[in-house]
Parts: sequence; structure tokens; C-alpha cells
Amino acid sequence: MDTHAEWETIHSAREWGKWPRTELNQFLTTLGAKQKFAGSKVLDLGCGNGANLWLMGWLQMECVGIDISESAITKTKAWLDRMEISATLAVADMRNIPFEDNTFDVVTDVCSIQCMPTDDVAKVFKEAHRVLKPGGYVFTMFRSSSSWLEPNLPYVNRLSRPELTNAMSPFTIEATEVTEQTLFNLSVSIQHHLIVGRK
Repeated sequence: MDTHAEWETIHSAREWGKWPRTELNQFLTTLGAKQKFAGSKVLDLGCGNGANLWLMGWLQMECVGIDISESAITKTKAWLDRMEISATLAVADMRNIPFEDNTFDVVTDVCSIQCMPTDDVAKVFKEAHRVLKPGGYVFTMFRSSSSWLEPNLPYVNRLSRPELTNAMSPFTIEATEVTEQTLFNLSVSIQHHLIVGRK
């Protein structure tokens, strides 16, 4: 699959992820007990339409977002301008993050790394580790191997917890949870791993 072409097609044709996920909010609530939000530098991987950046900017974090789709970055800029949130945005591939080592306090991933080719998942986490400052945190929300998968989402990977934590091996794993959402009158279940790692 041509990752760039696929996501450019998706983002140019539809709105995607307008509001932040509650799981990210829960992570930030926990993080807020450990360090100050204001001034913390955060990188959102696969920022889509900017929902996560809106929330983190509202919390006065210094926001940076990357996405492989030009349309996604254009929509994110328009949305954040409308909401009066400042952020640095770049069209970039998360397999080769265009920032120096030890730049960020936090790296967030809400269902973006799971859309990478399976062989590249560990590579992305290695890049996230590289750009984090010592002691920095990574948060990932990743589809579980036991989860139902929508037929129109062939690019979504599903990993077991051991597979995912192995891909995150550069990090010390600080917390793991599983979240579940049922659909179609309880007939199917979508499950995500929520994992917090620290450099």
C-alpha cells in the first residue's frame, strides 16, 4: 500500500476525527498529576484533522503535529486557527520524524501507528523514542488483535499486547489498559490497547 496516497485520498474526501478521544483525555489527566501541562512540548503523530492538538493546545501545551496527508494538515490548520490554538504543523512520515533527538516531553498516538504497515510499527516507536527527551512519555492507542475490524479498514493493524509492547521495546512500559466499544446492538466489539511508555 502507498501510505501517502491512501491517506491523502481519505483526508481529501472526508472529515476525520473532529473531536479528541476520551482515552487521550484520561492519559492527560494522569500525566497532569506528574508534570505541568503549560509549556510541555508535545508531538502528535498522525494528527489527522487536529482534534488532539486542539485539546492539548487548550491545556497550554506547546503543540506540534505531523501527518503524511497534505489535506489533513490543511484541515488541521484551519480548525486550530478557528479555535485560536497555536501549533507547528508539518507534512511528514512518522517513520522518519523530522525533528532533532530529545525534542519533546510527550509523544501521542491515537490510532495512527496502527495504520502503518506491520513491519514499520517498531520503526515508528523507535523514532518516537529518539525525539523524546529523557524521562518523556509516549501514549499509544492501538487496535487489539481480539478486536473486530471494519471491512472498509484493511490498513488497520491489530496486535496482541505482547506484540505491541515488544514493538515498544525502547520504552519502559508504565501502564497498560484495554478499552472496549460495542456496536450494532452489542454484536461486535472494538478493543484498543492503551499503553504509556517512558524514555
